[in-house]
Amino acid sequence: MSRSNWSWRNNDLITDPTETCTDLHVTWGGFTVSEVWSNGQLISATILSGLGEPCVVRSAARLVVEENGKAVAVKRPEPSVISFKTKARTTYILTPETSVK
Repeated sequence: MSRSNWSWRNNDLITDPTETCTDLHVTWGGFTVSEVWSNGQLISATILSGLGEPCVVRSAARLVVEENGKAVAVKRPEPSVISFKTKARTTYILTPETSVK
């Protein structure tokens, strides 16, 4: 059974999967989020912006954001936080950053 520990803090959705989780869905603040986790690690997150508001994500992993396969500019106000502008009815893909060797 896949499961995840969910909590809310200052309007941030915090997830802490304890096993392999796929297709976790949540809608909050005009965003619909679908996440895929494996062994406690984020594989990817898909965020649909319903309203075109700025998106703020808190993650232990350093994330990159793409829209239609192109990199989206992000701000990093804290080491574990990214924020980026969105467009209404647009989907964004977040994945952990990989270092280039």
